[in-house]
Amino acid sequence: MLLNVALAAHLWLRPARSRTTLEPSTSVDIQKSVGGRAATAVANSSTDAPKTLEPDVAPLRWSDLESTDYRQYIANLRAAGCPEQTVRDVVTADLRQVYLQRYRQIWTPVPVPYWKRGTNQTPNTRQIEQLSALRQEQADVLNDLLGVRTSGQDLVDLVHHQVTRDEQQLSLFPPDKREAALQALKAAGLDTRESSIGSSADNMDQSQRFEEKLKVLASVLSPEELDLYHIANSPARTRLGSSLRYFNLTQDELVGLLSAMEEDRSQQQPVKAAVLSFFGEERTREFEFVSSAEYMTARSGAEEEGVPLDRVEQAARLGGDYVKSLLATANDKTLSIEDRKARKLAMQSQAEGSIEAILGKKASRALLLSLRRTSRVILP
Repeated sequence: MLLNVALAAHLWLRPARSRTTLEPSTSVDIQKSVGGRAATAVANSSTDAPKTLEPDVAPLRWSDLESTDYRQYIANLRAAGCPEQTVRDVVTADLRQVYLQRYRQIWTPVPVPYWKRGTNQTPNTRQIEQLSALRQEQADVLNDLLGVRTSGQDLVDLVHHQVTRDEQQLSLFPPDKREAALQALKAAGLDTRESSIGSSADNMDQSQRFEEKLKVLASVLSPEELDLYHIANSPARTRLGSSLRYFNLTQDELVGLLSAMEEDRSQQQPVKAAVLSFFGEERTREFEFVSSAEYMTARSGAEEEGVPLDRVEQAARLGGDYVKSLLATANDKTLSIEDRKARKLAMQSQAEGSIEAILGKKASRALLLSLRRTSRVILP
């Protein structure tokens, strides 16, 4: 039993084998799909005799189990007495690493500096087709080798490189340091996924949890690395959310803004108030504009069409002016309901025509849809 436990731990924690490189294949045939492991892969698993392990000879060595062919590899693990679940876990993890490299050759998100807000990156249509085909190939290989049917969500997670919150937060560091940090958090029981920030109580809980993580990671990360982790992942940074997407900050400015936000231990200070206290009125006006729904929606739609930023700003200001006028109309008690609705339609028609003329029909679509939803809320 001790040997099985030690072997399982060794197999689970060992790095993925460098020679498990799968060649692209459209066939479900295992020797073609995983044949890249060696040119001498055996074509039929029935002819692969498991290596026998004598009980009274030299201690078990990894070379007694390792094989360049997955079928032989599985047979050797079973012959060594590995529980079936351990065999499945080890081989599935091995295959996952091999396929992950092929997924990343098709599509990988572009890294974004931690002090800048990343954009939503997704594969294009052709890449999605290639990823789906590779996903199906992986499912067929697992099923043929082990009789394991991978769940749809597992495959989706792999295709889109979804990781846990901790893995994402530690992506700033090299693989060896990242793995050590993840293991430290797991040993301390702090490796669960956090929920999104909601109420003030949730904020306080997340703040306390983050402080506990910092104490654990101090034994793994250097002081400089710990500072970097703090800056990139603090609850204050999370509170900024998408508001920094188009508000250009230097690294030093982000550090200063986070410090200003963290001075409020209750975490109830609005982001705008923190920006005002740190940057002053002029930069705060810029922040309010570029973080407004009108600007962010206009820019996201315009960037895909290559529309210049000056036009984006014009369209966003028109959209903001329309919302303000609509609010004033909705609150004007001197007008009847019918008059308010009639004025709303007139203002909406004028604003939409001007915005479409500035951005173009396709680039303005997202902003116009957003304004219509807003108008229905303000004045049904």
